[in-house]
Amino acid sequence: MTVNLESATVEVHLTTPTGDQPLGRFSINAGQVEGTDHRGITYRGTCTPVLDGLNVELTAQIPAGTRAGTALTTEAQSEQKLSFFLNADQLAGRQTKPIVLVGFGLANVRFTAG
Repeated sequence: MTVNLESATVEVHLTTPTGDQPLGRFSINAGQVEGTDHRGITYRGTCTPVLDGLNVELTAQIPAGTRAGTALTTEAQSEQKLSFFLNADQLAGRQTKPIVLVGFGLANVRFTAG
């Protein structure tokens, strides 16, 4: 997948032992990223191309009452900063990217053109 930083839609899937599950759909417009995942967490930020991939910096807005696992929910609204690098294989959907969201744990995600 080639990411067009001027205008693109990217599907993000959570990779689990039973297969990929949709996590959310994200829009890229002029290097700005925004989207909401299946739990209602909103992500906004930027993506910047570099020689061998893409640097992504996001802010996650986590609403109060968001499910964190099967029996837990967040008590108050919070915000987290996420920064990660995607290499060519991750951008093409051939490789997963491990991403940590504090309080929710590690997720292996796969990116595909939407």
